Amino acid sequence: MIHGYLLSGTGSNIFVSNLVRRFCARGFEVVLLCQERNPANLDYVAAHAVFAPGNASCTTLFSRDTPYPGKCSLYNPDLNGLLPVYVYDDYPGFTVKPFTELTDDEIEEHIRQNVTALESVYAEQPFDLVQTNHVIMSPAIARRFCLVHGLPYYISLHGSALNFSVKNDRRLEPYAVEGLKHAAGIFAVSRHNRLEAVTFFNDLAAEIKDKFAVIPAGVDIELFRIHEGPKLESITALKTQLTDRIRLLPRGKTGAQKQEFLAALDQTSSGTEVADLAARYNSRYVQSHPDRDINSVLDRIDWAEDWVLLFVGKYLWTKGIQMVIGALPLLLQRIPNLQLLLVGFGSYREELEAMVHALDSGRRELFRCLFEKSGSRMEPGDDPAVKKPFKFLDALNERRELKSYFAAARNHNIAGHVHFLGVLSHKELSLLLPCADVFVAPSIYPEAFGMVSIEALACGVLPIVSNQTGLKEIVDLTARTVDAVNKAPRIDINEEMIFNILTNITRSIESGDLRNPDFKQQLRRLTLDNFSWDSIASRYLACYGGG
Repeated sequence: MIHGYLLSGTGSNIFVSNLVRRFCARGFEVVLLCQERNPANLDYVAAHAVFAPGNASCTTLFSRDTPYPGKCSLYNPDLNGLLPVYVYDDYPGFTVKPFTELTDDEIEEHIRQNVTALESVYAEQPFDLVQTNHVIMSPAIARRFCLVHGLPYYISLHGSALNFSVKNDRRLEPYAVEGLKHAAGIFAVSRHNRLEAVTFFNDLAAEIKDKFAVIPAGVDIELFRIHEGPKLESITALKTQLTDRIRLLPRGKTGAQKQEFLAALDQTSSGTEVADLAARYNSRYVQSHPDRDINSVLDRIDWAEDWVLLFVGKYLWTKGIQMVIGALPLLLQRIPNLQLLLVGFGSYREELEAMVHALDSGRRELFRCLFEKSGSRMEPGDDPAVKKPFKFLDALNERRELKSYFAAARNHNIAGHVHFLGVLSHKELSLLLPCADVFVAPSIYPEAFGMVSIEALACGVLPIVSNQTGLKEIVDLTARTVDAVNKAPRIDINEEMIFNILTNITRSIESGDLRNPDFKQQLRRLTLDNFSWDSIASRYLACYGGG
């Protein structure tokens, strides 16, 4: 298994971790090449080794028994400190560069380093096939290695590599073509994911279309469950875990840093100044560490009475978080005890915090500047529909509701209803997610699939998601299975998007079903029938010929 990144945080990271665990549970030995530096807490990892510069030799950091009949040996190839990514974020210990900013020599060196590491592992621990992830660069790495050794390799497509890298830099397309053309099989996580790849690589479509199998990501149905009893029980358990983790990872964002940023924000007078300020403050803490004041933030919620709206994902403009923030003044007029919790990490966090502060303090022009700025970030080939939701303030003005909108924001203390929690581990998320009433994923950009959406379903929590690309399949599944009006809402990407968010959330809460035990069981049944990791692993093994 080749995965160039960590094993927590993002969807593909969690995907790889869960799939490897299930392979080990089936008795297989898995060699995993990735950059996860703290695998001791992953119960399926039997050994962890780190390569020396040159990747000809490695040092084993631990070797142990695991509770599984199979085992995983995890190796960290040496990349000379350079970590190529699809979307920029800080990763401690690495110089991070998007693939689109790499030189041609850096791309080839990255491939060479990984191929050398594969050769070194294979010489000591031979394997039968290679499973890769994303359309670049692990398939190209596997192709060059497998060509020499006559092994088959497979690709799992996820989405980010194509949408953020290959589509924006034609230098990367030949590497993707090299990997796709010679793969023994290609796994798409959704029908949209398959269609997107076949459409983009149109010249290659005839050669690859029959290689595809659509196999979604799975959900750990034992970890993500409906919480029975008071929500505060689960939150108390979460706070205990967080106390321990903050002790181990103490460099997360502090409450003082949050307040200092807002105070400095009050001294700015232009969008450029705000962007510079946001970048400075975003670099002052470690994104992968939990917020140091997270427990006190959780204490601000009345878990018995408040309605909890939860977002989980990267803090990126493409995720549409700003749309939910924009809907809040309208939502709070209808549901005054609504709380929005934002779990994640990313460089867009401070701009989102600035939007909330601008609404809360009545800085209309700053809010407009930050909100509409996202629409200008589009690339030339992006769907023009993505720009439509950013006309929200103009729509309010045409309705003569702009003044009352900003008045509602101030009167309802918007800042007291938006809570940035920073990053959570998967185990920690399993304690928080069942305590939400609604999970929201308002992405305005293509998504391969909605992994957290199905984790929400497993917890009996209704996902309200964008009715587009891979997320649409979550909408369609819920609509076909849950037989009632308004129980399968969807967010359309158009001029009415924020009003649509308002309508979907208010109708769902006012229906009275969200906390109904029978309704929650209906939602959970969707994951049991369609998305258990055991069934996903079986489908992969069948495609390999080992099922």
